[in-house]
Amino acid sequence: MIRKANSQSDVNAVNDIYQAIFAAELAGVNYTGWREGWYPLLSDAQEHFDHDNLFVMENEEGKIIASVALDNDQTDGYRDIAWEFEALPEEILVIHLLVVHPEEQGKGISRKILDFSEDFGRENGCKIVRIDTATQNIPAQKAYSGYGYLERGAFESRWEPGETYYVCYEKEL
Repeated sequence: MIRKANSQSDVNAVNDIYQAIFAAELAGVNYTGWREGWYPLLSDAQEHFDHDNLFVMENEEGKIIASVALDNDQTDGYRDIAWEFEALPEEILVIHLLVVHPEEQGKGISRKILDFSEDFGRENGCKIVRIDTATQNIPAQKAYSGYGYLERGAFESRWEPGETYYVCYEKEL
């Protein structure tokens, strides 16, 4: 079940997923390109919760196993992208911080979250969905492309240390 996050314990559970992803990165089994202590942080999940746009997915036991933030906020790097589809800012759904606990990956959860996100966008008058991922996150890139998202370019992170590039995708609803 996917639902809106509704408590501080939900925010903490999302942060636990971030920590599990960082551990998987250290073990060499994950490829997000995120940096522990830099991004994402508990404060990122908290900010999305405070803006009422953090969603969580629970398994049958009620444990939070995935999360996503949905809004119309396009990061500064999106200005450098040659988007094909045009719409008013409020007609563009942006998917942020789509995360699946490493123990739950490979079970179609990302696809369910993307389906949910697209339905949410349609219900809220959006015509386009945009998402980005680090260039080294090949599994996410393959998933987005396989699900009909079109690659539109990349931008260099301006908020992280080092060289991190993000590949941008969009899909018309």
